[in-house]
Order: sequence, then C-alpha cells, then structure tokens
Amino acid sequence: MKSFLLLHIVLILLLTASKLIQCLKQPSENFLNKQILVEPDRFVLYWNYQQQQQQETKQINDEQQFITFEMHVKSARWAAIGLTPSGGMANADLLVVFQHTNGSLHFTDRHIKSNSPRIPVVDKQTQDWIHLQFSSNDNDYLICKFKRKIKLNKNCTHLNNKDEIEDLDIVDGTPMLIYAWGDSLIRRDGEEEDI
Repeated sequence: MKSFLLLHIVLILLLTASKLIQCLKQPSENFLNKQILVEPDRFVLYWNYQQQQQQETKQINDEQQFITFEMHVKSARWAAIGLTPSGGMANADLLVVFQHTNGSLHFTDRHIKSNSPRIPVVDKQTQDWIHLQFSSNDNDYLICKFKRKIKLNKNCTHLNNKDEIEDLDIVDGTPMLIYAWGDSLIRRDGEEEDI
C-alpha cells in the first residue's frame, strides 16, 4: 500500500511538472543560452552570440560581434532589461518595451542618469538595442527579440554631459544585468503613464 501511495504521488508530481513545462512559451529560434530570471517562467532570457564577417578580409572585429536576445515576460504590460556598471540603477543602459492601452507595442533604448536614479530617459544620441520582433499574445506573454553589438566603439560609454552615460559595452566575463516588469503604467497620481 505504501509503495502504491508513493507511486501515485510521484505520478502526480510528474504530471504537474510536465504541465508547467508545456506552459513555457518556446523561443523563436534555437538559442544556446537561457536564464530563468524569475521562476518558474515569469521572466526568461535567451541569447546567442553572432559574428558578422567582412567579406573582403574574413576577419571579425569587436564592432561586428552581436548578441541576439529574446525575453519572455509573463503577465506584463511592460518590461525592461539592461546593463549596469555597478549592479545598481544609476548609469544603466536599458531596453524598455511596453504595450500602450491602444494595443500598440513600443521598443526604446534608454538610460538612467546617475543624478536621478530610477527614471529611464530615452537615449538622444543613438539607439543601440536593435528591434527584431515584438509581440504580446493571448497567453499573457510579452515577448521581445532584439540584438545589440557587444562593443559599441564608444570607449565603453557615451557621455552627453558630465553625469549622463547613455550606452555601455557588454564586457567580457559575466556582465551585470538589471531587469524589471509590470502590468500597469499608472503614475502615482493615478493618471496613465506614457513611457
């Protein structure tokens, strides 16, 4: 009787696990790297490294190396992911995607100023996060595929003024990432936020 009960519990756990796996949205291509940022499937990031060769020289330099990303964020109306030089929000280089109330989807390259952390500002100089695909589907997923050069050829930062860094290179090793998401674009005063 004990072995039957144990077998029954194991089968229930396996069925539950298989249903959870089936709920995960599949990426648009075969990505070699995957990180579940929030369990079990709330925020998942996939990525591949890509190199574009110059036809004449067959050499690859830093400006030709890209990373293609795809993020899947469940039950979200907006999501952001970015690089940070210190692990915090100040001077972070961000990609912010969101769905407006009219259903339109938006994709923006932003940064957070060091003197006013927590407020993402649209980059004025360049848009370095390159939009490839963006959708919001009936399964409550916000899905965004994008690419970015590893080295931006800007000496690691682009400065508008003394305290504003817009862009960061993706450094060797394990770069520091920050990410966030939400289901509402409502400001503190109760009005709709247009980010």
